Amino acid sequence: MMRRFAAAATLFAIALGGGSAIPAPHGAAGGHQRPPANRRIPPRAANLSRQSLAAVEAAGSGRATVTEVVGEERATASSWFAVPPVTAGGPATRAAAVAGEPADAVRRLASCLDPRAAAALFTVATEVRRLGPARVGGQVTVRYRLDVDLSSLSDRAAPEPMAELRQAGFAAVGVDIWLDQAKRPTRVSLTASGTDHTAMETVDCRYSHWGAGPTRGAGRGRR
Repeated sequence: MMRRFAAAATLFAIALGGGSAIPAPHGAAGGHQRPPANRRIPPRAANLSRQSLAAVEAAGSGRATVTEVVGEERATASSWFAVPPVTAGGPATRAAAVAGEPADAVRRLASCLDPRAAAALFTVATEVRRLGPARVGGQVTVRYRLDVDLSSLSDRAAPEPMAELRQAGFAAVGVDIWLDQAKRPTRVSLTASGTDHTAMETVDCRYSHWGAGPTRGAGRGRR
């Protein structure tokens, strides 16, 4: 049976540098490996990624909710997160708590809750197109469409997951990213398809409540 959430989790991990920035539940920590080698990132994509990463770090905290659908199966995960300033060897995004269902899927969903990984998705795209303005959650955003050819990504970024993706028949991922006026991601929609172009996995990530969190009164309990 196809590994749940394989394409999205691997893509987020590669974008962030080869490892999940939010530790999995029960204290399991994610690692950091080298980013994909020998890939030229289009200047526009690199610039968007830098701006978005800087905006996420400036916000410092927020909330993420991820929904995944594989066939007739559905899973969700959500968490408040904090983004300390990231320096060489410094701390990464931390999840205050990760909740969701079914329980066995939450661990796999956790890597897609990191807004830094969402912002970094521009760096793994084969092509980036600006689709124009759109509203997400009442906010004015700009929608971008990213095409990702999995065959163009280096196995060295995440060797075991990349091999599993190819064995499972994944070939490409289509990604839509909505950035707000501050360049923070508000929504990320991914559709992973096989060699026959049939959708095998869909994922929807929502980021909100920027600057709020469970330890800040303004953010507690808001959804």
